[in-house]
Amino acid sequence: MLLMWTSIAAATPITFEGNTYFTGDLHVHTGASGDGGSADFGVCDADADCGAVADLAVMASEAGLDFLAVTDHVNGTNASDDPTFSGALALALEAHDPKGGLVVLPGAEVWYRLRDGTPLGHKNLVLFGTDDEVAGFEAVDAQHSGRGDIVASCETAWSAARAVQKSFGPALLIPHHPSLNVPMITDWTCHDPEIAPAVEIYSEHGASDLPEATWDPPWSGTTEGTSVYSALLDHGHQLGFVGGTDRHDTHPGAVCRRETMLFGPAYGGGLTIAVAPSGTSLSREALYEAITTRRTYATSGPVLPVVLEASTGGALVATMGETAGVPPGQPLDVEVRVPADLSAYVEEVLLVSPLEDRYLTAVPEAPGTWRASVPSDELPPWFWAEVRVDGAAWWVTCDDGGADTQERLWLSPIWLGEGAPDLDGDGVAFLDGDCDDGDPAVSPSAAEDCANSVDDDCDGAVDGDDDDCAEPIDTADTETETEDTEDTEPDDTEPEDSETERTDSEPGTGGETAGSTPKSCGCDSRGPGHGLVPLAALVVAATRRAARPRYPTRVRPE
Repeated sequence: MLLMWTSIAAATPITFEGNTYFTGDLHVHTGASGDGGSADFGVCDADADCGAVADLAVMASEAGLDFLAVTDHVNGTNASDDPTFSGALALALEAHDPKGGLVVLPGAEVWYRLRDGTPLGHKNLVLFGTDDEVAGFEAVDAQHSGRGDIVASCETAWSAARAVQKSFGPALLIPHHPSLNVPMITDWTCHDPEIAPAVEIYSEHGASDLPEATWDPPWSGTTEGTSVYSALLDHGHQLGFVGGTDRHDTHPGAVCRRETMLFGPAYGGGLTIAVAPSGTSLSREALYEAITTRRTYATSGPVLPVVLEASTGGALVATMGETAGVPPGQPLDVEVRVPADLSAYVEEVLLVSPLEDRYLTAVPEAPGTWRASVPSDELPPWFWAEVRVDGAAWWVTCDDGGADTQERLWLSPIWLGEGAPDLDGDGVAFLDGDCDDGDPAVSPSAAEDCANSVDDDCDGAVDGDDDDCAEPIDTADTETETEDTEDTEPDDTEPEDSETERTDSEPGTGGETAGSTPKSCGCDSRGPGHGLVPLAALVVAATRRAARPRYPTRVRPE
């Protein structure tokens, strides 16, 4: 039976399978924007329902947000004047309280257009520095050409962003509503992957995922070659996915209510879910790490923890946002998991790719798990997983403007390349004989440590059972015996074999061979210590699902 959830979300972030999930809105406007409104700041239309900047913390809590970015306009037709921008941002930053459960990211929406009128796109400049680093950030710092939106060249956009990074610490430019004819399309030939590692795939303007979106299509129509799909396929960009509401009435995270300030937007908007290792403290630094490593996904509303894994030959080769090395001739096994107690809300799971889209199959014996195996001759260059949720069951009511009650989550893509991946950076991959690809000290080329109960050289034997650890015979002081000593008694201290000391067949003792399942390493393809692959990702499924954490109740934003 599906439950109806109405209570306020708990402040504690969701945890699932060794991950922490932070929920946020990366596109929030206040009354500082020329087309925005706040009850206590700027102008609010008489018939609009505007929130107050001073109440951002309360509204964020009610919406179940862990973070939000304040991105008022600084140039173009809806630019804020500098004092108004600074005043609204200063008031918003008073809500910044990571220990209390809310991170406020200072930012600005910036427009870019060439002198001949060619649109380059709208992008959100978002700052992730410390309080000291971001102090003093003003509208003029984000403006590349004063209050106008004309740039001399594509490079102007990126050089201006680098100048902000130099003055205010880590910062990113995030393209949004890229395929919309109005307000402005994105030109994907003008792109800097280092400063723009993510794209807003969904907002109150609709979905920008596919060239011809049929689900929540952009209200203004689209232009060919500007969708997120086109950015990945036609231009080869590696982009993580984020979402935002893009609301202009100071209601962050309000995905179940319509815009009251603007005429055009048709939907409630989206959210971003950032994934970090379990136990990670909420901070700007943690969010920056998640976005730049593409450990994010966008949702049209439901806050559902999801794990995406790709494996080959029994070895985990990539999780969301990573590149998977696939040996020639090997199929790729893809698995998507959600908490078992929330699995009934999921209607279907789809892999979207340049080749044929592929539906994953639910696993009856493992509720909350969907799987698909992609043959080696059908492997696409990339794919993303799309989780489709029964919105009518998830929400009590939700006036988000969509004709379809279905809700969607877009997981950042996995890219595919050839060759088995070397997960721990020791030069040997799991499929090439590294029996523990989570420990760089273990590989076929390593020397056996005879006293650590680990099969260091991956020959299937541990310590005393390894020929490399046989005790050498000392013959330096041995006298040469004559043929007359044939009656000498044998030495009764000769060691005996002890079957009980063998550990090479015991799981979890380090004696796994190259054909067995490697130990969980809590690392990802960038090497040990990153901790972005769930700790249980490399152990058997039964162990991985032995215990499931409890989750805070979900919230239906008012």
